[in-house]
Amino acid sequence: MSTNSMNKNDIQKAFADLVNLENKEEKHEHNTQMLIFKFLSEIDEAMEKQNIKKKELAKKVGTSPSYITQLFMGDRNPNFSIVQKMAEALDIEFYVSTKEKQLRQYYSPRADKDGLWVYRRNETTHEPEDFNYELDVDSNAMAV
Repeated sequence: MSTNSMNKNDIQKAFADLVNLENKEEKHEHNTQMLIFKFLSEIDEAMEKQNIKKKELAKKVGTSPSYITQLFMGDRNPNFSIVQKMAEALDIEFYVSTKEKQLRQYYSPRADKDGLWVYRRNETTHEPEDFNYELDVDSNAMAV
């Protein structure tokens, strides 16, 4: 069916079907790709800050420039060894944590003035710039 003969609802349904991750395998593959993307985006950011090109990074880690390009294009998946080699070449260190641990580190449960338990920002820690949370702007608290 061509898009010319489809109505708006058909197009919206077709798009929703494309992005809907219904089965376990699709969710697993999507989550795997997102994890790889997170590591590679950190490496890319470090490369940009240090003005290092992919060809130079490839030389530093002892692999071909085409392999590095394939990793960043998503054509190949990196293993932990190559990720660590790239981190060492860029003098960066990865810190791995779960989302739940991050929430506990940056927020702790406390009762507000009405006795409602909320997660309040810990004043002694600094949260990462890209940390996602929903904050109640009026009370500086994140609802549980």
